[in-house]
Amino acid sequence: TSALERLVTQMRSENGLDIQDRRFRLTVYSQCFIGSEAVTWLTRTQNATRKASVRLGQALIEQGIFHHVTDEHPFKDEYLFYRFYEDE
Repeated sequence: TSALERLVTQMRSENGLDIQDRRFRLTVYSQCFIGSEAVTWLTRTQNATRKASVRLGQALIEQGIFHHVTDEHPFKDEYLFYRFYEDE
């Protein structure tokens, strides 16, 4: 397996990202995680800066691993919802 596959497995594991249903206004988005929390997780687990973690997250979007729930944003260190394609 590639380093990328290992990272995705780690992100989706019990000690990975907090993936759950989340509500924004009147819409519930199932099985998603928050961008800023993912950046924090990546900085901690990958020993990276926040800036490098955002680049890594964006690379995962470009690889088709996950995406912003409404596809309106690239990967950002913000309170935005992202979902793995595998969870759709």
